[in-house]
Amino acid sequence: MSKEERTVRLEVCESTIRTAFRRGLESTLEIVAALQRIEAEELWREREEFSDKPFAYYVKYYLKWDLQSVARIKLIDSTVRELKDANLPLPENESQVAELGRLEPDERGPLWSDLLDWSQRKEQPITVDTVRKAVEIEKQRQERIREREEADAAAKARLKQPKVGIDPDLGLGPEPEEPPKPAATRQPRSEEVEKAIDLIRKLCGNDVGAALESGALPMANKDILKWASLDPQMVKNLVYYVVNRRWSVAQAIAEESRQVDGGTTVDQLIALAKARSGRYTLTQDDAQILVDIVR
Repeated sequence: MSKEERTVRLEVCESTIRTAFRRGLESTLEIVAALQRIEAEELWREREEFSDKPFAYYVKYYLKWDLQSVARIKLIDSTVRELKDANLPLPENESQVAELGRLEPDERGPLWSDLLDWSQRKEQPITVDTVRKAVEIEKQRQERIREREEADAAAKARLKQPKVGIDPDLGLGPEPEEPPKPAATRQPRSEEVEKAIDLIRKLCGNDVGAALESGALPMANKDILKWASLDPQMVKNLVYYVVNRRWSVAQAIAEESRQVDGGTTVDQLIALAKARSGRYTLTQDDAQILVDIVR
């Protein structure tokens, strides 16, 4: 490509950036495409005064754009591409897209899909404020999930730690040797119990299964069978009570199955939420109960 052709291409890109700036979301995508071409093909070097300068210098001092604005429109562009790849209708304006861009890439499409469903169900328009509030709620939910995962990881690490006894030195000299004790034997396990442990391992993770297998998480065979006989979601929910709080299976089932009522405390609601991966959906009656509790 000749220098003249490169210069023409540069001027077309620059004209696109200037004229598209005021035309909304589609123009923003055109601007990003033009910037990407200028950067990829190093077209800015055809401006003699910028030939030895980096692209960011050209953007700041020739196009008169601050780099934060460039980063913002690039984020808008990538978010739009993700929504298009998911075959979702695009937001009405770039402000809504920018709000979605505050989420992680794999969270943007699902949240926008939920908002579209909400808008159709409620027959209400989606505004920038609607998207902003939904993004804040989702970010808080993801933070609670991360905290739960960290707490679970810490609990699993504790399961793996051997118990250390206390051996105080009382100045009495070495203790006399004791006759060797027979090695502890694991409670006999039938094939049915082994299958139950394998099922719990599959649903709740290898650490929980290994703790049951080794006896680090002591539990009677009948309790293991009872735990594994529950529906898969309940099996997962019981991990919080049985592992983190060391409750019996019967006690955990009773707590997880309890109905929210006027006697339910906020702490109990929090425990239910923690057992359910940081989420507990309140019915209208539950919400009124919670209001009464807070009052």
